[in-house]
Amino acid sequence: MKRILWTLAVGSLLALPAQAKTTARSWSEQFPSAALRRVDLDIQVGEVLVSGWDGANVQIEIELQCERGASRCRQAAAEAKLVTSTDNGTLRVHIEEWPHFFGKGLTASVQVQMPRSLALNLDLGVGAVRVAGLENDVRTDVGVGEISISLAESAVASVSADTGVGEASLRAGGHRYESSGLISHELQWHQGTGRALVSADCGVGEINVTLVP
Repeated sequence: MKRILWTLAVGSLLALPAQAKTTARSWSEQFPSAALRRVDLDIQVGEVLVSGWDGANVQIEIELQCERGASRCRQAAAEAKLVTSTDNGTLRVHIEEWPHFFGKGLTASVQVQMPRSLALNLDLGVGAVRVAGLENDVRTDVGVGEISISLAESAVASVSADTGVGEASLRAGGHRYESSGLISHELQWHQGTGRALVSADCGVGEINVTLVP
């Protein structure tokens, strides 16, 4: 319940008119993928863009952003820690020491390029997720915000999209499927010929999945 209230509160703050932001801190990391099967990302607040590519490594770029003149936010950015680990074929990436009180205005802009063959497991508290070009399992979970997924239809076996409050849509096989409402709504599709399982869960917000012919 505390996590739900926190994400709703932060979500309401993010709905206010946006102000100019500057980068307070950044990280750039690269990981060999030969022994990997999956990438796990856990981000508190911000925007996450994940794209599949033909490169041999996982490339991660993270910027922590604050509004101009926000000294408490910049101090929070200085105290944040990027933590990564690799074990049992999984690369795990998360940020520690994130401020508790509505994040002090701190947001993360995350860009990930990863081999198409790797699976993705992504958790975001508040913000927007965009995933494109992967050919393995994709699981995304957002507390408040938006999920957008675009994958090759030939790679996908099934899609599950679940919103607590909001709407979900799927474009596949020349058809559009929708689900919306003020209580939990789930959209299921099991007509794919590929192997990837796609799961998107958004507590409050919008899910859009597109399977490209």
